[in-house]
Amino acid sequence: KRLGGLRWYAQKELVNFKLAGIPEKAANKMIRILGANASRYLKLYHNLPASLEAVDIPKWMTTWVYYCDQFEMICKPEDFIIRRTGDLFFNIQEANDMKEGILECMSILYDWDFATMVKRRKELNSFF
Repeated sequence: KRLGGLRWYAQKELVNFKLAGIPEKAANKMIRILGANASRYLKLYHNLPASLEAVDIPKWMTTWVYYCDQFEMICKPEDFIIRRTGDLFFNIQEANDMKEGILECMSILYDWDFATMVKRRKELNSFF
């Protein structure tokens, strides 16, 4: 039987994600959502800016925020959580666990001042 198609691609990328140390559950989610852009995501994962390395969420999530900043035009944390992850509707616990780290990532990427951070945190918390 000839290999090819979406299933083959997903299996190939899953190996690459696991070799990078990304947990299988997260890897499957990322591959499903990113599709053909999964390899682009992995390049960012391996070249994450030093300023984002210390954020207190898993590196795979930090990279996803960074990926969305670079290629998906996110503006606010709730934009990322609603439109990019879907977790606000389908995995509220993970969204709640990750929201502060996502906020921190975005504050680094967009160089938010303290007042902006307070405003964004209040807006984000209104969804929980």
